[in-house]
Amino acid sequence: MLAILDGLSVDDGTACEIGMFHALMQSDPTKKGIVGLLTDIRGMRGESTGVNLFVQGAIEDVGQIVASIDEARDVLRAWRQPPRRT
Repeated sequence: MLAILDGLSVDDGTACEIGMFHALMQSDPTKKGIVGLLTDIRGMRGESTGVNLFVQGAIEDVGQIVASIDEARDVLRAWRQPPRRT
């Protein structure tokens, strides 16, 4: 799942979808993770992203927050790759 986090605060619907997707992942192995895309100034604050801590925790529990569409694409592509057999 790709969640756009930009704006004054995370959109209520987006936050709800993040929570629902996180819960679905617990019982559905086809769900790979959550990428939060944060490109606005809040992402440049240093240690704090400025994102609601519950939303941030749900994302980082199963994925990551990234600062560019290129980073998001790379994470999503990596999740699409079938596991290598050794």
